Amino acid sequence: MVIVHFVSINDLKTGMTVGQDVFTSSADAALLTKGQQLTDRFIERMQKHGLPGVYVYDPDKPAPLVLNNTPIISPQLKQEGLSAIEHMFNAIENSTAAEAVKVIRHLDTVVDNLIDSLANNQGVLINIGDIKSYDDYTYHHSMSVSILSIAIGVALGIPRFKLNKLGQCAVLHDIGKIFVPIEIINKPGKLTPAEFLEIKKHPLHGYSYIKEHSIGSPDIGEIICNHHEKIDGTGYPRGLKGRDIHLYSRIISVADVYDALTSQRPYRTPSPPSEALEFIMGACGTAFDYEVVQAFVAKVELYTVGSYVLLSNSEKARVLSNQKNRPIVEIVDTGNIIDLYRNPRYLNVVIMRHLH
Repeated sequence: MVIVHFVSINDLKTGMTVGQDVFTSSADAALLTKGQQLTDRFIERMQKHGLPGVYVYDPDKPAPLVLNNTPIISPQLKQEGLSAIEHMFNAIENSTAAEAVKVIRHLDTVVDNLIDSLANNQGVLINIGDIKSYDDYTYHHSMSVSILSIAIGVALGIPRFKLNKLGQCAVLHDIGKIFVPIEIINKPGKLTPAEFLEIKKHPLHGYSYIKEHSIGSPDIGEIICNHHEKIDGTGYPRGLKGRDIHLYSRIISVADVYDALTSQRPYRTPSPPSEALEFIMGACGTAFDYEVVQAFVAKVELYTVGSYVLLSNSEKARVLSNQKNRPIVEIVDTGNIIDLYRNPRYLNVVIMRHLH
């Protein structure tokens, strides 16, 4: 048996074998299919689409353990969701209000399918890399935030029949950005105070759009409006505190920040999942709700099976299990299998960072 691991776009080489289907948001069929060998032309096409990288087979390193590396959300479902989200954004920008509202309501089916996948696999951790291998930030951010929010909702024990609203709000949380100038949204440098004020208007723009067109239940607009509020009252646009902020807004806030921190943006490089999680845990009680963060920590996978990491004792290792912060790893130089959680010689050894 061989395993797959994620390789960034800059490290891909001709002859590598694709380990998972590769989709873009603008095509119905896969750009590359599992088992295909990479060529210079394929790598160039992926670069043009802005893909961060792909999963590839590692045929020279047979897996010493039987590993389950199946993503919790199938590539087909991710593609269906991304297409629906792209259709929604395009409809809001370019169609009549009635047509846009019709498209938004069709998202219910996609959200229900996501809920089924997450609710039926409650013991499986969410890996941010598995839900990010797409080209357009706007669409995959909405998709990622929806998946992460539903996962948090499942961990919190929110009943199945209520999760659709949470997923809907998460998909729609940034629609107000459509009404912010694109040059501000994609500005590669630091925003001016005036530009930041424009960005801060997007929750109110989203609220107004939802209310004006009577989309969903009356509280959906409120939930979307408040996803940048903070527990200590320093958020925007209303400065709400604590439980005055709807639970779904508090959930979406955590999912939104985690996905944003781990995404490639014009103005910064992505943070590793472990660093993003540290930031979120450090902001408990100020920016984020403690119970929501607890649920999120229980669901997120920090180290992708098959990825390579640097340990604090300077050893390089490959991750063989996805057991939270202390996975089982294979030491690259020796081939030794180490359980970082149970091996007494490694109790003081920590994972420093991912290796590309």
